[in-house]
Amino acid sequence: MTSETSTPPAASSEPSRRAHIGPYVLESLTTGMYGEPRHTIREYVQNAFDAIETARDSGTLQKDEGLVVITVDRTKNSISIRDNGSGIRSENAWSTLSAIGASAKERSERAGFRGIGRLAGLAYCNTLKFITKHRSDVRETTVTFDCVRLRKEMDPAESTQTDIQTLLTDTVKDMYRTTSESERTSHYTEVVLEGIDLAPDEMKDVDKLSSYLSQTAPVKFYPKLWSHEQKIENFAAEFGKPIKTIELFIRQKDFADPSKTGVDDEIADNEFQIFKPYRNHHTPKGKREAVEVSGVTLLADTSGENKWWGWIGDMPTVATLNDTDAAGLRVRSKNIQIDGTDIMERLFAESRVSYARFNKWFIGEFHILSDDVVPNARRDSFEENDAWRGIQEEFVPILQDLTKRTYKASKVRNERYKRFKRSADAITEAVEKRLTLPAGVDGGNDAALLLHIDEIYLEISAEISKDITNDEDTRALKLMLAAVNENRRRLQRQLAAKVDADVVSERTGTEERILRVVWSVMQEMIDPVLYKEARREIERRLAI
Repeated sequence: MTSETSTPPAASSEPSRRAHIGPYVLESLTTGMYGEPRHTIREYVQNAFDAIETARDSGTLQKDEGLVVITVDRTKNSISIRDNGSGIRSENAWSTLSAIGASAKERSERAGFRGIGRLAGLAYCNTLKFITKHRSDVRETTVTFDCVRLRKEMDPAESTQTDIQTLLTDTVKDMYRTTSESERTSHYTEVVLEGIDLAPDEMKDVDKLSSYLSQTAPVKFYPKLWSHEQKIENFAAEFGKPIKTIELFIRQKDFADPSKTGVDDEIADNEFQIFKPYRNHHTPKGKREAVEVSGVTLLADTSGENKWWGWIGDMPTVATLNDTDAAGLRVRSKNIQIDGTDIMERLFAESRVSYARFNKWFIGEFHILSDDVVPNARRDSFEENDAWRGIQEEFVPILQDLTKRTYKASKVRNERYKRFKRSADAITEAVEKRLTLPAGVDGGNDAALLLHIDEIYLEISAEISKDITNDEDTRALKLMLAAVNENRRRLQRQLAAKVDADVVSERTGTEERILRVVWSVMQEMIDPVLYKEARREIERRLAI
């Protein structure tokens, strides 16, 4: 019998090895990650939201507290995002903020968890600062990124191929400030992008920025302009995950106009709160007046697993909406919008490609609750897995039902347009036939033809004042109206030229011409229904 014993391996004489990670990876995580520059601001707002949630969970903040202020300061060429969340402990600040692709956040509890969003600002500023303080600290910590040096290393023409760990150690610095007694219990994080010459206009224009954040950020409904918030919030609470929000303000600082203030170098400072874009009234394309959102239809998955819930605004009229900030069904995770309207448009298009446009006929939100459905790194969709595919399959029949409604309304409207087109073509043919008759030949009842033309003109005018699905429909109807009106004028000129006995009325030629001018001006300047009533009354009084 032979016994065997293992022999320990000989000690290696080779030097320890470490994989080289070059600086180009930073480009993939900054400029290569976010195609829309304003996503940068969204990432910092998302991090602020998570910090506020941490402070709420610890009791540092109450559930209804949580403030984020974005300051676009043109006097300092900077953008800052400040929150009153938990802050980062001083001893952890540098290691936490310089880490890449590492985060201590729980994926199921927080909106951000990959640890890459904090790098988003590198592409747009010279210096990126994180100023933070935890409630338990006596000192404030500032961690500064040298973005000019980092971008230089991302440039193949100038890069020294320094290992990314060495590069970050060299370019990310920290400093400390001992706080005063009155600041000791304060807690916050402020992200400051300094030297933002590279930032595009949409990041610095407060109107464009507020429009974007009203759609994407976890903000509240506007209480004065939206009446359905309580119903939506009560429904969300039934799933054990109430809607969590922050108070988000945008502040703009700029040099005031000396011609208006009379003072050089005076700074104008304006601040306003951001709310979701939904209103009790929205205006469809082609309609002069807004239509009312009379209520909301509440929806949820039928499996009982609480994977998602949603709401759709009840609109009494079906039409494409002009308000691009609100139009379209949106998908949200942790109350932060994922992508724009593309996800739902793609699902509408599964029945037919052209049906994607129907998404813009509605307003509404679908909130994802399932922890198995994870936003992708870009936050323009979700990671493709069975859970996300299953939820999309549940969305499809809901959208198909909406499609049937919109398609039916569109089909009915198109049938009306075809009828108007046939009537307009028939009028053209009748007028052409009448005008080509030799002098003295009876062309039939010209008065009846004129009355018919007036009726068609009024019908098309009334249709234009209703909801139109898109600008193309409006243009088509206006072309029909112009053709009908031109034929009416041609026939009126022909009748005005008649001086023989064919004139039915005893009015003189001058009187006839005056009345036709009156009718024409009235039709062009007043409402079609009012025109019809006014003409009848005038004809009654004149005993025409």
